[in-house]
Amino acid sequence: MNNWRITLAVENQEPGGQLEYDFGDGQETNSSPGMPGQKLALITHPDYYNFTGNTGTWAMNQYQNALKELQEKHGIQDLDIVQPELATREDAALVHTPRYVWDVFGPTNRSKHHAWSGGPWDKTAQAAVLRSTGGMLRANQEAMQRGVAVQMYDAFHHAYPGHGEGFCVLNDIAIAAKKLSHQGKRVMVVDTDVHQGQGTAVCTKGDTNIYTLSTHERENYPGYKEHSSQDVELEYHVTDQEYLGLLENALVKAVQEFGKPDLVMYVAGTDLYGGDKLSHTRVTIAGIRQRDAMVLRFFGSQGVPVSVSVPQGYAENPRDSVTMIKNTVMESRKALQTYYGKS
Repeated sequence: MNNWRITLAVENQEPGGQLEYDFGDGQETNSSPGMPGQKLALITHPDYYNFTGNTGTWAMNQYQNALKELQEKHGIQDLDIVQPELATREDAALVHTPRYVWDVFGPTNRSKHHAWSGGPWDKTAQAAVLRSTGGMLRANQEAMQRGVAVQMYDAFHHAYPGHGEGFCVLNDIAIAAKKLSHQGKRVMVVDTDVHQGQGTAVCTKGDTNIYTLSTHERENYPGYKEHSSQDVELEYHVTDQEYLGLLENALVKAVQEFGKPDLVMYVAGTDLYGGDKLSHTRVTIAGIRQRDAMVLRFFGSQGVPVSVSVPQGYAENPRDSVTMIKNTVMESRKALQTYYGKS
């Protein structure tokens, strides 16, 4: 039996700055996915952005701006741009009801869809939903093969089995997790969006192959909270160090309760940032980056694949969104190079 030893180092943590944990899970830890020199897969597609009404609060253009800056300003060329397929009815049916699947995949000649706030519910809107869900599925696939992959898009974790909610039409997190669960894989969802992933909790409830961890503000949307496998509710004005300490404890507890997962789906929500219109924290951009590094180190040090999604949030300053998306990609790239595919 091999113990799973986790070493976490958090800047300025008191006391000591470094903690170690042992988990006797009985699983080997001396192998990891990937190959030497593997490129980081970024999952994206024009359908993500080319929908009618991609403006204002709903604008999803910061991902494109971040990718352009990564390549042109920072000179990062070792990124593998992967375009996903559309999600299928069979994919959606893994978590959604037959009536709702028909509603999403059916006719699009409607002025609106109750869960879609990006303009009219037309073919471009439907394509954005189905393509991005396919992107989450592909991100998991690429992560299992390479070690880390990044879905350059939001995570639609508010959708329920029978209806969408909170800008979320299909629950791509739950669909992608369920698909692996049906293959006998154990999936841990680590959702750090400032809003609870309540839809994911309901969509995956009762599946012993899926563990859901959500860290979110207590007094924020949704008004009614569901029960994840583990919920960490944040009070207003939480600071970097307070948040990182809570997250560290939650990760340890998650592995103690669930064991070593085959894949982690990490929702790297940028709306945790104190400069977000819908956040009440005091978490800084540096704290967001430390969070990303912590999660990727926690699982990467043991060769557990991590599929990353990056909800861009609603930052008061759009430049902050671009910076945080770039930081998440760079931390993912660093983790891939550090922990996966070593010869």
